Amino acid sequence: MRSNHTKKLAGILLLSAIVLAGSEAYRIFQSIQSALDSERSNLTDVIAVAHKKTALTPQKESGISIWQDFTDTRSIAEFGGSVFAATAGGLVEYSREGGLIRHYTVLDGLPESDLTAVAEFQGSLFIGTRSSGLIEFDGRSMSRYEWPDRDPKAITSLANDSGTRLMIGTFNGGLLSFSGGTFSERTTHGRSIKKITEVRMGISGPVVSTFDNGIWIANGEGWDHLSKENGLPSNRTLGAAISAGRLIVATDLGPAECKDGRCFTRANISVASGIAYLDGSVIISRETGDLFRLGKEIEPFGKSGGPSTNFRVVNLGERAYALGKTGIFEVRKSRLAPFARREQRMAGNFVSSILPLRNGQIWLGNFREGIDVVTDDGRLIKHIESDAVSEVNYVTRGTDGGILAATTSGVFRIGHDFEIKETEVEERSGAVSHIDGEIRSTSKGLLVGAGRNAKRITAEHRLPANSVYTSLKTGGSVLVGTLSGLARVRAGRVEKTWKDSNSGLSTNWVTAITEVNGRIFVGTYGGGIFELAPSDEIRRITPKARGVVVNLNALASDGKRIFAGTMNGLAVFDLGTGGWREIVAGLPSRTVLSVACDDDRLYAGTDSGVAVIPLASFHRSPGGTR
Repeated sequence: MRSNHTKKLAGILLLSAIVLAGSEAYRIFQSIQSALDSERSNLTDVIAVAHKKTALTPQKESGISIWQDFTDTRSIAEFGGSVFAATAGGLVEYSREGGLIRHYTVLDGLPESDLTAVAEFQGSLFIGTRSSGLIEFDGRSMSRYEWPDRDPKAITSLANDSGTRLMIGTFNGGLLSFSGGTFSERTTHGRSIKKITEVRMGISGPVVSTFDNGIWIANGEGWDHLSKENGLPSNRTLGAAISAGRLIVATDLGPAECKDGRCFTRANISVASGIAYLDGSVIISRETGDLFRLGKEIEPFGKSGGPSTNFRVVNLGERAYALGKTGIFEVRKSRLAPFARREQRMAGNFVSSILPLRNGQIWLGNFREGIDVVTDDGRLIKHIESDAVSEVNYVTRGTDGGILAATTSGVFRIGHDFEIKETEVEERSGAVSHIDGEIRSTSKGLLVGAGRNAKRITAEHRLPANSVYTSLKTGGSVLVGTLSGLARVRAGRVEKTWKDSNSGLSTNWVTAITEVNGRIFVGTYGGGIFELAPSDEIRRITPKARGVVVNLNALASDGKRIFAGTMNGLAVFDLGTGGWREIVAGLPSRTVLSVACDDDRLYAGTDSGVAVIPLASFHRSPGGTR
């Protein structure tokens, strides 16, 4: 009996053990399954992204006109029977044969001029910008999409996924997807894909190239990732192409061929910039303007025909095009052919100085590309540039009627024949930012006089700093704006200085000085505008809380108002009423680098071109800030 009881007890214990083991096995199975499900979820994670849509209003009634170079092309797309180009100077519409149809600017509703990408999707043209989100253009009006919970920094690429969604590559906001009504983000292992350089559609979904993390390839369930660890020559990838079952990845150190997770370098092409198909071949571009065909070997294919930057090859349907600073080229079987004839326009949009002349010429100093001389309607008369006359800070009239250009290499004289005649100041001057007669503001002090007889006044002579940015001759003395305060120089000696420690000047970096109807105004970098009274007292005239940045020598006046170029638009101070406001609407960019007036118009030079504004429009403009 006892034996039977023992056996029964043992059976119960064994059954309990089996149940417990089964339960533990099931728990382990569930845990593994949950982990697998979680991993799958990470691989294919799609996160909803909140957005805000705003209708954009054209500024056609403003009376403003825009002068821009729109040659520098970043992306092209077909829409409504035309070819549209996203450029550094707005949106450009061409015919399929390359004829210019229309140039769209901020006056047409664009929130900025610096456009980065363009693609057709569901009957609209979508436009990527440097800092203003995504723009939708239906052929008549424009709308803007923004994402309140993230800062994309820039939209870098757009790709149409078979009409079902628009893939949006950003620099900081991840890989976004737009279905026509909602936005979402596609991640990998729960992490955003950052610093995207290009998105194009592959067999199973997006192929995403990045600036510093190789390439991500959608495989239907998740992502495949290729980097230097897989054999890529660099983690900076610029694009990819699949040809005859081969994946070719363009990196900044040359193309690589990848298969089964391994890559090998096909050619050592430094500064490689893009990849495209053409007639069954793969074409690789170099940023400096060269093309190569990739077959069994790599061979030179073509060249842009001149100096180029940001040059890269792209596909538009079955055709291949090369885009860059010099415009758009169609890639043909054996050569490059200009797609659009370059109009006679400004050579660059970074306008650092403006000089209107009585003969109708407007001289535009460019900090990157010399000087453009244009007519009063913006048509190019002459472009002036050399190795020395390239980075121009300031242009003004010389005593002989010629033009003096202050550059990072010194001062140069330009004659009536537009030829660069001579160097006015030898190398010891350093970079020159302003000229007032025989007074030069330089990075090595204030130079007074001409040639080798010029006297240099520096911090050793009690100047607040050697970095001098501007000057003004007034009442037998010279006011000098430096990095560390304002000074008055008389008879070659520093007579008085103003700093935040001994005056009402709240910011020591003085960038501009002007005199209007006997009143002297001082612009600063971060403190706004101040007035220097005859009593030598300094008082602020701009609102204290706004921290206005007045750019280098960006002060001008029509006698009734002061106009200041700032980092946040055009600042206007009414000398009669004391009213103050900032204007942004209608400007090519918020960054106003230079201002100048003639009898009828104000010229505002920005880092994206020039706005020409009738002075009469300021009479009817409302007060306040806008």
